[in-house]
Amino acid sequence: MKNIFRVVLILTLLFSCLKIIPLDWLQCCDVNMSKYSISKSKRLPSIAKNNMGISDANILAETISKSVRFNPIQSKCKFHLNLGQTFITQNVTNFKNMSRKTQMVSHIVDYFLWTNQSSCQISHYFGGLLVSSAAGIVSMDGQKAICLDPIVAPRPYRCIVYSFGINYEWSFDDAMDLYGCKVFSFDPSMNVSNHRRNEKTIFYQMALNDVDKNEWKNNIGIPSRTLSSIYNMLEPIHGQNVIIDYLKIDIESAEWIVLPQILKSGMLDKVRQLSVETHMDFNEDVEMCCEQAKIIHLLEDYGMIRFDSKPNIYSAINLPQRKSLGFEAYEIAWYNYRVSHVDS
Repeated sequence: MKNIFRVVLILTLLFSCLKIIPLDWLQCCDVNMSKYSISKSKRLPSIAKNNMGISDANILAETISKSVRFNPIQSKCKFHLNLGQTFITQNVTNFKNMSRKTQMVSHIVDYFLWTNQSSCQISHYFGGLLVSSAAGIVSMDGQKAICLDPIVAPRPYRCIVYSFGINYEWSFDDAMDLYGCKVFSFDPSMNVSNHRRNEKTIFYQMALNDVDKNEWKNNIGIPSRTLSSIYNMLEPIHGQNVIIDYLKIDIESAEWIVLPQILKSGMLDKVRQLSVETHMDFNEDVEMCCEQAKIIHLLEDYGMIRFDSKPNIYSAINLPQRKSLGFEAYEIAWYNYRVSHVDS
């Protein structure tokens, strides 16, 4: 009788979870797998091999618990198949080699919408505020997805966050401060000078760029620096040869300038997780959108594993080419399988 009760309880919990799960979280169960391929080259070492101690795990669990309790609207439950550390990746092998004629808007939108959420077993949104648009749409904005699987999760009280793009909205930076990370925040557009916001957060009126110069958008005196130059500048504060546990980039279309330079410089070797809000203009220049999609593909060719992607609903537009509603801004998050805690 006890066994029957246990089975009923398990089934009840299972179906309760399924009711709140978006269908795309179960995309790996789809019978039609034609648009996916299994990438054996992007395997993570077994989690059992990671060297996270019991005390680290306890701190992480307590921190996650506190974050979920205090920010329930930002948490998300996930249920998916355990694929044994083999990740499903979209079949985009020929994407970067496709001609501009064959790269339809629909292909690009599908690529940016692809979530690959099965690659991270535990993820959580940090930060974000409820925002109302002029059209009356109310939704969360500014939240960033972080993979909390022990092998890539930021370790509380030992993690470092670089946050580019604040616009006076500190919810993400404050959440990472609460989590226990040292946070370095950057925004050239704010009329605020360099200062220490609190014990663990420092703000710099500085732009992320592909070159070093002492101006930003013709504003003399506001410095623009490459990621590698900023890293070198901060080494006396956070130490040498440290890993950036989370790099947030939300810089209003300038991401297309800085991402190729970050790739070329080798700085991704020092980044464990990356979040970028991408901005596109399908109605103005489809060819440019193709080039931008190729930049994202280069990130994933390098070894960044996507685990979350969501459109910014405030960027909704009509896409005649797709014959449906579309979006021009997408928040995409990856972790770097080359920089796991197994290697640290």
